[in-house]
Amino acid sequence: MTGSIPSELGKCTRLKIFAGGNNNFTGTLPIELGNLANLVHLDLAINIALAGTVPQEYTKLEKLEIFEIWDTAITGTIPSGICEQGFDHTVIGVDEYIEYSSCSCCQLTY
Repeated sequence: MTGSIPSELGKCTRLKIFAGGNNNFTGTLPIELGNLANLVHLDLAINIALAGTVPQEYTKLEKLEIFEIWDTAITGTIPSGICEQGFDHTVIGVDEYIEYSSCSCCQLTY
């Protein structure tokens, strides 16, 4: 897949897994993905042109267990609410461009 991640994906409220890793996504993470209340696994790794920051709206992903954003151009910090909302089993795969030290569930992967 190429191009930006469609914001309309945020309307797929029954979606549990989005395996969008290893594609050619460009642009930024759509805030609408924060509406995916049943999302358990969000894989966007290995999309080197995917940039920007992780939207604060992603703190609403209460069922999220795996969030992979390593090998992208995403920078900044992981919103603190992602780990503070009791996501006991959440693993966030990040790389050296993400400030993850304040996030107890992040794992540096590169």
